[in-house]
Formats: sequence, C-alpha cells, structure tokens
Amino acid sequence: MLVTLPANPVGVPRRRTVALIMPARNEALTAHATLQSVYASTRLPDEIIVGDGRSTDGTRERLVQLADPRVPLRVVDNPGILPGAGRNVAAQASTAEVLLLLDFGNRIGPRFIEEMMRCFEEDPSLDMVGGAILPLVANDYERCVAAIQFGPQCRLARQTPQERLRAAQGRLVKPGGLSVGFTRELWDRLGGMPDWLRTAEDKVFGRKVMASSPRVALSAAAELFHHMRSSPGEIYHQMFTYLRGDGRTGQVSGHCLRLAGFYGALLALALVALVWPPAVLLLLVIASAYLYRSGFRKLAILTERPPAWKRFYLVPAVIFPRDLGILAGQLRGTLDWLLEPRYRERLTTYLGSAPPGR
Repeated sequence: MLVTLPANPVGVPRRRTVALIMPARNEALTAHATLQSVYASTRLPDEIIVGDGRSTDGTRERLVQLADPRVPLRVVDNPGILPGAGRNVAAQASTAEVLLLLDFGNRIGPRFIEEMMRCFEEDPSLDMVGGAILPLVANDYERCVAAIQFGPQCRLARQTPQERLRAAQGRLVKPGGLSVGFTRELWDRLGGMPDWLRTAEDKVFGRKVMASSPRVALSAAAELFHHMRSSPGEIYHQMFTYLRGDGRTGQVSGHCLRLAGFYGALLALALVALVWPPAVLLLLVIASAYLYRSGFRKLAILTERPPAWKRFYLVPAVIFPRDLGILAGQLRGTLDWLLEPRYRERLTTYLGSAPPGR
C-alpha cells in the first residue's frame, strides 16, 4: 500500500538510528564516489556496514582509507559472495533500527538519508520507505542508455518532489534493491534476502515483503543516482545476468516473450529473403521502425532541446546488446529453473517462510 504522510506531523518525532547496508565485491574503483556522496549528506548515517564478498582488488584497504571519523564504518565477511548474502551479513552486524540499502557505483543525493528517515520518524508504523531513482550519466553512451532503459527515471529528474508525489498517487510502491529502506523489525521478521541468487534477489525479497502487507511510504525528495552501463558489452552482461536471475526464480518476462516473437519474425523474413530478395526491404523497414520506436523516439523526447543528433548513432549499440542479453539470459535462467531442482526448492522454502500478512 502507499501511505501519504502528513505535511506537519503532530508532536516531535523520535530520532531513530539508521545504517547503510552495502554489499561489495571488488569495488575499489567505485568506493570513493559512493562514500563521498554519503559523507556529503545533510544527515549522516549512524553506521555503515559493508558485507565484503572476498574482494581481491584491495576493496577492504580502500574502504579503510576512505573512512570518515564522523561515521563508524565496518567491513564484515560475506563468505556467500553474492549481493543478497552481503546485505544479510551486514544487516546482522548492524544495531540500527532502520536499514537503508546502497550499492557501490551508485550515489545518493545530499538529502537522501534525511528525507528517508523523515518518513520513518514521522510515522513509526511504517515498514518500508521508497525514494526516487535517477540516472547517473557521464557520457553520450550512458545518456543514450538512460533515455532508452530508464525513461521514467529521466522524467523524474525533471520533476519537483511535489510533482513526483502527485504522479505516484495511488500507485503501489514495489520494493527492490535501490533507493529503499526497511525497518529492522521487518527485515528480521522476513529473514533477509535470498542468499543463493546472484541477481533478482531483491525482486524475490520484494515479493516476500508485499506478502506481509507492509505499511509503505514514498519519499519523493530522497534521491539515489543509479549508474548507467557504459558499453555494449556491459549492457549485454547486465541484461543477461538480470534475466537469468528472473528465469531462475520461475519468472518469464512478458517483454522477453514479445522480443522472441519479434526477432523470430525477423529471422523468418531473412530466410524468405534468401529465395525472394525483395523481402530484404520489408526486413529493413521493420527493423528501422523498431529502432525508432524503441530508441530514437525516446532519445529525442528525453534529451535536451535541440537534441544532440550525434548521439543517435549509438541507439543500435544499446538496443541490440540489450535485446540479446534479455533473450539469452531468460533462456539460460529458465533452463536452470527447469533442469536444476535446487532453484525451485530454495524458492519454495524461502517464500514459504514468510509470516502471515497483517
């Protein structure tokens, strides 16, 4: 459910302790930017707990170098390596009442912690608070990725917090792994995240959270900046791992099914063109229309005016690696789900351990 908080709460809210929970594996290069955004916050966390999954690039030493004396920072071992396991061990090591999730590579706005905690403190009955997710771009390719893959988030970046709240009115806030916080009571009651999934662990946890009928609020002024992938190879790898995670939990993306039908039709046309060359023209028309609808139009709408036309040649370098990663990842994950019973058994056990909702 979505809870709208009063603008002027009655009484003085009780201050609650808050921890940033951060999984890590080989994050020596990303640690500085992420932690600097934390240290620039208008409200500092009471502690930062990092669950390190056997990093080999000096991540632990780098974190020690970057530690700020104003904020206790601890690194705990994550023998399970995977992100869900890292968040679990970090949460277990924390003593805070509220757990905010943050991944290295992303950054938070100066008021992120303050605004998230305002919700928790003004309404102590809340179980979860979600913030705004905005794209973090550094070059033309990443700006193209943002426009194509994160269109709603690009629009959020242009809106005031009040406009974001009006747009979200009546919508369900779905928990994930970005720009979200939970009470320790809820986290402990649900047993944390699944520690056996490389990706989609946040989606599965979200299913468990929503099954508990939580009280949820949206903090539109709490901003988290999510890093964009910066090359076709990174886009492919991201989509492959994400969709493989979905497949390993028995989920089949409707978008993936539509992509399979579309590319199947293109393949059929290509085969026809071998015996009837004019089919090549139809093939090019359909492919061009797809690129326009899925990429060029979004880029034109969501970038500055006038748009930088030099970016448009990057659209195929985003669309095709993304689609290939989606299709290959879904296929691999679904095969794992069907052929390896451990995924079905673990998912059933994990979701079955959820306590009854309110």
